[in-house]
Amino acid sequence: MTATSMQRRQIGWSAKDRDDSARRPDRVERCRPDHRRSERRLAVTVQISPIRPTRSAMARGRTGCLLGAVLAVAACRRDEPAKQPPPTPPVQLAPADVVAAKTATIETGPLVTGTLEAARSATVRAQLGGTIKKVGPELGQTVAARALLAEIDARGLGDAASSARAQVDSARAQLELARREVERSRALVAGGAIARRDLETAESRVAAQRAAVDQARAQLAASAKQLDDATVRAPMAGVIAQRAVSTGDVVAPGATLYQIIDPSSVRLSAGVPSDELGALAVGQAVRFTVHGYPDQTFTGRVSRIAPSADPATKQIAILVDLPNPSHQLLVGLLARGRIAARTATGVVVPLAAVDATTGRPAVLRVAGAAIERVPVTLGLRDPLREQVMVTGIAAGDRLLARPSAAPPPGSHVALPPSS
Repeated sequence: MTATSMQRRQIGWSAKDRDDSARRPDRVERCRPDHRRSERRLAVTVQISPIRPTRSAMARGRTGCLLGAVLAVAACRRDEPAKQPPPTPPVQLAPADVVAAKTATIETGPLVTGTLEAARSATVRAQLGGTIKKVGPELGQTVAARALLAEIDARGLGDAASSARAQVDSARAQLELARREVERSRALVAGGAIARRDLETAESRVAAQRAAVDQARAQLAASAKQLDDATVRAPMAGVIAQRAVSTGDVVAPGATLYQIIDPSSVRLSAGVPSDELGALAVGQAVRFTVHGYPDQTFTGRVSRIAPSADPATKQIAILVDLPNPSHQLLVGLLARGRIAARTATGVVVPLAAVDATTGRPAVLRVAGAAIERVPVTLGLRDPLREQVMVTGIAAGDRLLARPSAAPPPGSHVALPPSS
């Protein structure tokens, strides 16, 4: 729009207004919207004549300027290329999230749980009452057979033994006198000096004195036995597993003093469910772990099977002999294992790595940098070690340890550095 056309459209100007506009210099306003990412420039130039426009004309001029700026910016944005979304970063896996399939041997059979016990042990008890005068070895010490364990004060028993020995000597003397009397009576009977019944009476005295000697000897033996019981000795060679007394303790007959075990004769006393009776046999191998040695497996063999089941638990008791030459296994430890009734070798994976929630079992395998779902067929299971044998994958394949918490198949992952 030129200044002449604007002047023609102007209506109702006064002379004063024209004089004022004549004194005003020409003004040129420019509006140049600019965008940094575009090389296009759009300039709208509006030249205002010296003739002063009306207010409505000025409003229309400002509107045209703003409209031109908006159109210029829109044209610049249309020329910009469309932005592409950034690629999704891969999911970083931790070492605990990845397991490897491996070739291993799985054994199945009845599970056993029991306690280790000593096949040869002895509990030493007091045979008489009294005060403990002396004690011998301490807990854990090795002792030989007939080694001194303790002494009980038996001064009264010594007096009783001396009295019994004196009674034996007296009975022997009386027996010897009765025998001589029988010899004299026999001579007198032969000479007719005494009657036959006097000889029989003398012979009966001999029999009575012989019985008195035997009784005195028995009393002496009992006294000597009690005196010997006051000295407590080890009945077998082994290790002191318990010492229940100390010097000065007063014990009664039958009180426990010591417990001795042979640590090389450890065995497992366990129970097997009666449903597994058909899988039991003497001589079967038993592999188990013991509390205190969780990463070590021990092997023994079934030596005894109980002829009846426990009426309360319906368990069948078995005994498993265990070699323990290094005395590594301790009596009283809890053991868990299984009887090796069936054995197979193949590709083994943890039970937790198998996803069976969608019908057919499958595993999530890491192929390159992506996750893929691979159906598998399950074989033998080992609930004790939580493993299962599978077919459909190869040994060495890297699997996700927990499919339920893993990214969906097709997701991109990054393996840990150790995988």
